[in-house]
Amino acid sequence: MKIGILFPDLPLKTGWIFPHEGKDVPLTDYHDDLVTQPQIESLMAAMPWEILSTNSGSAISLHNDMGGRLGLFLGAYRQFETKHRMALWEGTHKFPIPRPKIAKSAWLADFNKKRGNRRSHAGADWKKILVIFILTMQMGWCDLDLLLDPFFLHDKVIWFPG
Repeated sequence: MKIGILFPDLPLKTGWIFPHEGKDVPLTDYHDDLVTQPQIESLMAAMPWEILSTNSGSAISLHNDMGGRLGLFLGAYRQFETKHRMALWEGTHKFPIPRPKIAKSAWLADFNKKRGNRRSHAGADWKKILVIFILTMQMGWCDLDLLLDPFFLHDKVIWFPG
């Protein structure tokens, strides 16, 4: 089975793992004047994505030292999560940067471009390890619901912008 056939059918739509809760904030309440280079640099210097470095979820569906294809997938996933921690965090903590601001500031344009590149590279790497996962499912080692194990889903935390 090719990844291109299965990937569009997987339930990986926006809000699947982290569903949208509550009403959208009205645009009148969004203060894009706070989206400035010093504010973003301050946020990035705090490295808030490091909260993901401690996997607080203990696996309940598997042993962490599994062998075979499942062990290969777990190892690849650990590497993926470490390499793309910032992109994973940004996926749930994205803030919009208005186009006029991007046009006026080369720094904001560069930051926005790098943010998009991080997301793109994470997606490409995810598809690579998903091939291992598909083979693991085909061999009967696991089902799709393995991705709902606490090993993969970190505990939900409340994030307060600094």
